[in-house]
Amino acid sequence: MLEAARRRFVDGGIDALSVRAIATDAGCTTMAVYTHFGGKDGLIQHFFDEGFARLAEAQREVPETLPLRARVVALCRSYRRIAHTYPHHYDLMLGAHSGRFQPAPTSRARALATIEYLADVLAPLEVAGPTQRERAAERARAVIAFCHGWVMLERAGLHPLSEQSDAAFERAVHTLLHVMPAD
Repeated sequence: MLEAARRRFVDGGIDALSVRAIATDAGCTTMAVYTHFGGKDGLIQHFFDEGFARLAEAQREVPETLPLRARVVALCRSYRRIAHTYPHHYDLMLGAHSGRFQPAPTSRARALATIEYLADVLAPLEVAGPTQRERAAERARAVIAFCHGWVMLERAGLHPLSEQSDAAFERAVHTLLHVMPAD
């Protein structure tokens, strides 16, 4: 069932997640899909979690031994790669879902953990003190917002994917990091 649902989701996003079509593809009844996933929202929940799991895995693949700014650039590259490799997951992760769906609290926590991870990486750029973690979290949100905006421009065709856009993205991340204080 899950593979049938995944094929539909990867090919067509949320709109392709019809319980009846998934049941037909999987050779089971719609009741089996409802029993196992609780219906379409359960499948949406699964793919929401899967998207953030992929992002978290991509973050962990970036070597911790890289110099700090190079590590942040690599994390931004990973974010962009996940967004383009799994576009329907990316849409779902950032709010493109059925109006009724609300991620479970544990799912929200896992999603926020990807921002917290980046905040942990950025923390050394902040002056030590009682607000260091809070400032690092603000910077992490700014970096994520930058990456998201860049990806959306690419996906809208306003900045087509190419070697030039790869290089421009890297330069922009470096510029963003340059305006961040070193300590």
